[in-house]
Amino acid sequence: RRVLFGWINNGWNQGGAKTTTGALPNNTLSLPRELSVTSTGQLRQRFVPELRKLRQKHTHVAEESLPSGGVAAAKFIDGASGLQLEIVATFNLPTGFSSKFGLLVLAAADKSEYTAITFDPRREHVLLDRTHAGALIDADVRGGPWPQPCGPEISVHIYVDHAVVELIA
Repeated sequence: RRVLFGWINNGWNQGGAKTTTGALPNNTLSLPRELSVTSTGQLRQRFVPELRKLRQKHTHVAEESLPSGGVAAAKFIDGASGLQLEIVATFNLPTGFSSKFGLLVLAAADKSEYTAITFDPRREHVLLDRTHAGALIDADVRGGPWPQPCGPEISVHIYVDHAVVELIA
């Protein structure tokens, strides 16, 4: 078993900067991930199953259509809010679907602040957009490759812990 821990830099110490209060940088270790290699040689990762012990309240959302119209049209899910969440979501996309879609986390009721997780099938990228997160530090968009899945079903596993959002898609 191969387990990987990463280092999450929150931006305070980039270029030797200090927090506004003079405190030391507030960085953290990522959640542990189990690494594996597929029969075709692709590297895969998943959150370690031991994290399931952290689960408490469970909210299940049955089949639901995502609204079009971007952030303004985004819907809140009853019982699925907070600063610490685990989200396991599966999306079923129609054949040929190429529009961006995603989820908002850490969203204010009026959507003035949020972090957006966006899937872009056309560019084969997943994006984490923190430009509306309410903080000037790390207010950026970060992304990575997200190769098209073999079928119409797409799964994502997300952990939210206050200002930290980690995902595996």
